Amino acid sequence: MKLETMVYDRLKHILPDGAKHVVVFSCVTDDYYELFFYAAIPGTGYVQCYQLAEEDLLDADQLDRVFSQITMDIRSASQYQRGQINVFTFVLSESSIHLDVQYANPEESLYRIKKDWRKQYLSDFHT
Repeated sequence: MKLETMVYDRLKHILPDGAKHVVVFSCVTDDYYELFFYAAIPGTGYVQCYQLAEEDLLDADQLDRVFSQITMDIRSASQYQRGQINVFTFVLSESSIHLDVQYANPEESLYRIKKDWRKQYLSDFHT
């Protein structure tokens, strides 16, 4: 099964109702990971998963479990490069699932990586 399909299968059970576009940020190294997603809610715009958890629109413990599983899936994937910062982006829409993979040197700034990612993936969506 393709990695993006596995990720969708893991996420679909926790995504909020009405989310028509979901963008998942996955920054994974050999000993670190950070995942989050933004769900586009019509009339609201993008809402981050942790805000949805704070508002009790999804279960925070379940979110942590799903992110841990996705991290294991990524580290097992053929695209994963040991010793690098692996940035896997999953774009889930009503009709498609898309995966983008980028790599960065471990000395690169995570702040800059996330800033560039937000600009690339979140700036074009309008509800």
